[in-house]
Amino acid sequence: HFTRSAMACEFQVFLPYDEAPHLADSAIAGLDLISKLEDQLSVYRPLSEVSRLNGAAHFGPIPVEKRLFALLSRAQAISEATEGAFDITAGPLVKAWGFYRREGRLPTEEELAQALEKTGYRHLQLDSQNQSVHFLREGIEINLGAIGKGYALDRCAELLHELSVHDFILHGGQSSVLAHGRR
Repeated sequence: HFTRSAMACEFQVFLPYDEAPHLADSAIAGLDLISKLEDQLSVYRPLSEVSRLNGAAHFGPIPVEKRLFALLSRAQAISEATEGAFDITAGPLVKAWGFYRREGRLPTEEELAQALEKTGYRHLQLDSQNQSVHFLREGIEINLGAIGKGYALDRCAELLHELSVHDFILHGGQSSVLAHGRR
């Protein structure tokens, strides 16, 4: 197995023992992709594409990479289907509850009300023609913590298939697992 720290956990690629020596480069390429996705998706990296959106998308539409746009579109569809039970604009709530810096705390009613004013997938405008994102309210923040690891595993699996790796298990920090193949 091959391991890499990313997204605040250990990602692992498990391959059949007898195939591992000649598939090592493929496993490493998959882990490299996960690292690149963390650079794009993480709210904890000030230069990430998501951090850039969080800082400026309330000023106007910002074009994003096509795969990120597809992820945001999928997340918005899930938000609509769940009537907001899943909401990638929950960044202000994550901060209010102290989860952003892993300091868990009980927010005051005023803090919670302020965070709720800056939350809501309905304030996220996605333009499929221009592949752009616009926040209709200042203070909206995307946080992909609930979907990012699974997305990273899906993308890693896609790459492994392209590299003709068909039997593998991908593990993302004891919360997300993807297995493929007969072995």
